[in-house]
Amino acid sequence: MDFTLRMDRRGRVLLPKRLRNAIDVKPGDALLAHLDGAVLKLTPIATLRKVDGFLILDLPGKPVLIGDAVAIVRAARERELLERVKKK
Repeated sequence: MDFTLRMDRRGRVLLPKRLRNAIDVKPGDALLAHLDGAVLKLTPIATLRKVDGFLILDLPGKPVLIGDAVAIVRAARERELLERVKKK
C-alpha cells in the first residue's frame, strides 16, 4: 500500500484514514520513528493511560510479550514517581 503524503508549513504530515486504519492507530497514539538512510519507518507502540486510577495498556493491534508489558508499566511508574519527587 503506497501513499503520497505532503508536509505542511509547520512540518506536519497527515496520515490518511486508510493508512491509520491499516496500522490501527488513533488520535493520541504514540509512533516510533526510525530513520534508515532516506527511509522513514513509523511503528505504533504501546502506550499507557490512567483510567479511574488503573493503568491501561493500549496496544496497537498486536500482541505484546508479558515481559515487555511489565517493562512499559515499570517505566511509567518510575516516571510518575520522579514527577512526584520533582514537585516536592
